[in-house]
Amino acid sequence: MNFKIIDNFRGYNSAGDNTKISPDLLIRGSKNVYKTIRGTIAVRPGVLRRGSIDSTEAGVKSSFEWSTNVGTLRPLRVCNNKLQVESDILSSGTYIWYDLLETSTLTSPATTYTRFVFDTWWDNDEKTDRLVMVRGDHKILHWSGGMAKVASSTVDTITKSGSETWAELGFATNFQGNTGVISSVSIGSNAGSGYNVGDVITVTGGGGSLGTVIVTSIGGSDSVTGIVLGNGGSGYSAGSNLTTSGGSGTNLTISVNTVITTGNEKKIIINGTEYSYTGGENSTTLTGVTGDASSLAVDSIIIQSVMVRDNVPINNFKADFCKTINNQLWVGSYSSRVVYVSADITISGTLGFLNFVNTGGLVVGDPDAVIMDSVGKGIGEKDGKVILFAGDSEMYVVTPNDALTLAQSGATSITTSGGSATRSIIQKIEKKRLPVLTSCLAHEFIDNLGEYFIWLDQKNRLRALGSFANIDSLKPVSLSITVQNELSEDDFTGGHLRVISDNDGETVYITAPNNARDWMYQVRESIDENGSVISERLWQPPQIRGVSRFAVINGVIYGHSNINPQIYQIWDTGIYSDDHTSGEFIPYSARAFFAYNSHGERTKLKTFEGIYVEGYMNEGNELNARVYYDYQGGEDTRDLIVSSNSEPASSWLGVYPPSLGDSSLGDNPLGNGIIPEGGNQDLVPKFRAILDVDQVNCFEYAIEFYSSEVDSRWEIIGFGTNVKIASQHATHIRK
Repeated sequence: MNFKIIDNFRGYNSAGDNTKISPDLLIRGSKNVYKTIRGTIAVRPGVLRRGSIDSTEAGVKSSFEWSTNVGTLRPLRVCNNKLQVESDILSSGTYIWYDLLETSTLTSPATTYTRFVFDTWWDNDEKTDRLVMVRGDHKILHWSGGMAKVASSTVDTITKSGSETWAELGFATNFQGNTGVISSVSIGSNAGSGYNVGDVITVTGGGGSLGTVIVTSIGGSDSVTGIVLGNGGSGYSAGSNLTTSGGSGTNLTISVNTVITTGNEKKIIINGTEYSYTGGENSTTLTGVTGDASSLAVDSIIIQSVMVRDNVPINNFKADFCKTINNQLWVGSYSSRVVYVSADITISGTLGFLNFVNTGGLVVGDPDAVIMDSVGKGIGEKDGKVILFAGDSEMYVVTPNDALTLAQSGATSITTSGGSATRSIIQKIEKKRLPVLTSCLAHEFIDNLGEYFIWLDQKNRLRALGSFANIDSLKPVSLSITVQNELSEDDFTGGHLRVISDNDGETVYITAPNNARDWMYQVRESIDENGSVISERLWQPPQIRGVSRFAVINGVIYGHSNINPQIYQIWDTGIYSDDHTSGEFIPYSARAFFAYNSHGERTKLKTFEGIYVEGYMNEGNELNARVYYDYQGGEDTRDLIVSSNSEPASSWLGVYPPSLGDSSLGDNPLGNGIIPEGGNQDLVPKFRAILDVDQVNCFEYAIEFYSSEVDSRWEIIGFGTNVKIASQHATHIRK
């Protein structure tokens, strides 16, 4: 038998004509299979739960993995109306999710907000980083990441387990917070004159410093008719008709209605109760503990409190997304055209990422704002430039902290000290008009893929931009032409886009949690024997895994569930059925459907009597095939058994499997299929089968392989038919 074998598979194409594209392509209908790095088509591994079972019907809405500067990894998630952190601090290897936001520090319950966006910020005073969060309200949240266990306690001291100091585990040290912070203001008895909207006015009365208000509206004689609180400052007392300075006008007075104490991070949560402390962070015993700690049980978990700061960047600004760039926090909103930029360092006790008001001068690292022509959609970064999306067709390429010449600044000299009355830098903005609906879908769908800046646009197209060297030539290209029809049908609400790199290349993961599907676009690069770079770019078929967010924990790829508070290992799990909250493993349907093959003779009838299949599979596993004679089986279909428990395919397995030193004990990167890396001898048998079929005359045919039972583990190396031109001529189509 002369079989024409297909063994050079090229990925997935669901947008092309199934009867015209190459027959080595997978087509629509394929699912839960993928092209491996070796070029075979394999069923995906099953997902393996990490941690204990939780059958609560509450999927994960947001997630983040924070690699702290003290060497700990803090995986976080938002689900079931809680912000949680995972840790095995109680017992090594046993992972538990601990609540972070069920604390008395909250002024607004987390139950209202589930969509969190995270980034980190470096505190150069404490020489530590902080996790910064926004969630769609007028607050910025932050956390120092400290976690420990109680060793002993007294009424006003707590000693932790282990020899590390509290500071070495990420607990807050120097920052004591501010008293007399302005929390609400109103216009006093004198509205002044000569002001402009946007003027920043400093409150000079009231005994404090750095408190500011921003003019939002003016009336006759340019008097002030509306203000919002800018910076709360510190050291103020409530009072009426306090003096002010700054702005373009004179004689405005304001009333400080209320003041609060903010920012004291020296707070911890133990068993749901919050305690504060005053010292001991550089030892193993906290001192000055407020709240009777004498009855704390040994090994109780101690977590640094999450801090919530109200009315930042300004009053009533809904902070929907954020990104730290050059240690300045850029904060945007889906309901505002303004993107606020924070200070890069702590100033007068106010952490930089909470300081959004400049007092007059503008030097590198000072707070600023960018005003766009439409409401914001997301923030990204590429080659040192900030990329802002707005509306349905706007992109802004911002060069942050761009130096001005003396002529541009309007000054006779440039003063670089804080508080200068001269501006020495700007946020240089170049607006790029995009095609309609080409702006990003949401902030969560932006990332970088090698040298490309990528995003999912508002028509579910994966877009890419290359170099920003010539802004005028910027044209976003589509990376999703071959799957665009399917992408346009998916619902990506609540999903995200994330680029994850491994040893074999980079993969763009995109989740559509409402459809339980996720997508993978891969870039694989290698060097051939001549030293030339070989690049392969392909889409994989959709995976049905119910993932809302992807995560990387200690180099292993995980997926957060869209249904339950669960997290699952995705690759190299060693199982070929999915985990279930019942504790049982459940099967999933895997289907590799290849394009129609006319063998280059579209007008002639063909026939064949055998199908050759070669691959890897455990003996007795289920693997079925189906043949479609002519388009959609219009002429006929045949269901075939490649292998089953009762009819196993012929298989081969060497008698000398790899030794321990030949096969890695670690996790293989995506694409290694079911064969262990480094092994010269397959641990899974190779199979070969010739499937006899009745001869059916057809112009073209398609073949699919599928399985739907537990532990159906298979990989296709190649397949083909002993096709030949039929003796019958296609006279039946002649008119």
